[in-house]
Amino acid sequence: MSASVSHLFSFQWLRTTAKSPPENSPCYKQQPSPPLLLHHDQVLSVYTEPYIITGYRTPGTTVLGSIKYAFVLHNDVGNFWTHFVPFVAWLVWLGYLATFRIDFTDPYYYPLICFWLGSCSYALFSSIAHLLSSMSPTVQCVVFSLDYLGIAMYALGGAIGGFFYEQSTDSPLFKYQGFVLTLDVSVAIGATFFCGLTRFYWRKHRFLVRALSFSLPYAFAVAPFTQRFLTCMVTGEECVEETLSLHLSGYVLTLIIAFFFVSKFPERCGPGKFDYVCQSHQLFHITAAIQTSIQMYMFPFDAQLRRTLLVDVEGATATVYNTILPFLIAECSGLLLVSIMAILMSRGVLVLNVTTNHERKNN
Repeated sequence: MSASVSHLFSFQWLRTTAKSPPENSPCYKQQPSPPLLLHHDQVLSVYTEPYIITGYRTPGTTVLGSIKYAFVLHNDVGNFWTHFVPFVAWLVWLGYLATFRIDFTDPYYYPLICFWLGSCSYALFSSIAHLLSSMSPTVQCVVFSLDYLGIAMYALGGAIGGFFYEQSTDSPLFKYQGFVLTLDVSVAIGATFFCGLTRFYWRKHRFLVRALSFSLPYAFAVAPFTQRFLTCMVTGEECVEETLSLHLSGYVLTLIIAFFFVSKFPERCGPGKFDYVCQSHQLFHITAAIQTSIQMYMFPFDAQLRRTLLVDVEGATATVYNTILPFLIAECSGLLLVSIMAILMSRGVLVLNVTTNHERKNN
């Protein structure tokens, strides 16, 4: 084969003779550049996480830019999807129950509504926080304060559900219903307050303060079942074997959740190696979603199985005034608290824990 024929069939003449259209031509389409991801030394400390070295989004993004980042691999994208996907799944499950199994207009199931609102609140607020946190330090503070509020509402929903569905029929707490529910609401608001303050104070121990702040709401949420479980162990009465293992798994999962949240394992053992996948916060989200999903099945099951036992117990009757109303009061109070923090921050009364790159290098 001659050199000219070989040149013809190699198609090299197409690449050498074809001319690219000018940049101002309608045929010219510039390739979009990939989003810029930064090293932890290139962003303010308010955006950084311990032992996460690379993959930080460029600060100052818009809402649209933040949404686009949800489809780009960076060190916070996993934290968004590990709560947004469960949020959608829980809405689907709630729709299924409302359509085929449970009449939510029945006051007996009002505590279940509170639990669902709390669960969906924390998953949604967490997703929004991780989605929008790179917009500015101020926006980050506000959205993560909402995230703390969502966790508090989840604990409050669990406490209300536990009070009406999980206590033994002879529990003395039924006699003090108003006091117990008021305490539940107060503890939820207090947890939101102290966690919000960690954006301004106690930066070095912020994760420990947040964990301790939510340990009390958790204790209030599991106290009703714990009391009934002890009754079951001692007397053998009021045991619901169908859901017993689910309740016990909740204790184990809570310890795992707390471990990931406080320990920063595994990235503590290899800074920079878990920047994108399997970092502690992602594992914390996944474990929390598993626990909540179990509760999504467990609470309706217990409510239906124990209804005949609880229906005649004084103080165990659910109404809108002792379930949904306290929940909404706590939610609105938390939103007001977050708004006040935002106003005080804008006026310089509260100052974010922010250090510059130069200050960090000199410490």
